Amino acid sequence: MTARLPSSIAAAIVALVAICGCSTVPGAPTTRRAPTSADAFPPAHSSLELPASTIPSAEQVTAMLAAAFDYDLDLETRVRLFEGASLDTPDPVQQVAHTGAATLRATTVVPDGAQALAVSVVGTGAPGGVAQAITVAPGDIAVVPLVAEHGIWTISRAWICTLAGPHCR
Repeated sequence: MTARLPSSIAAAIVALVAICGCSTVPGAPTTRRAPTSADAFPPAHSSLELPASTIPSAEQVTAMLAAAFDYDLDLETRVRLFEGASLDTPDPVQQVAHTGAATLRATTVVPDGAQALAVSVVGTGAPGGVAQAITVAPGDIAVVPLVAEHGIWTISRAWICTLAGPHCR
């Protein structure tokens, strides 16, 4: 009886494989995994999308901030830089934009918890010209929080909505 046990197990495995339809034949039906929230935002595809697996340089964050507040850049690119924003819900992306009169320049980037960064920025150019409601005058310093979302660093929704006002959801 024990001699038949290995052959019975082998037969059961062969039958299970046949029933499950495990095949390597091209064109054979395959199972698909269920979509996840990570599918909503595919992996980073531009230099503006900074991987959350690393701490970006001040220069990289400066470029990201400039793009985030630049209305000349397409909305699809800009929404990816704000926490919780999408093409369906672009607030606060549409509420705050760069006027061209001034910029934010990141000076330091430091970890602020497991999934957050604190970015010190200094205003350059004309006072109050950075963006609607963002008033970092030349030489003044502010801290912009970045949070990890979908594998990239994004501008904190809470921070930007505080600046944009009550119409920001």
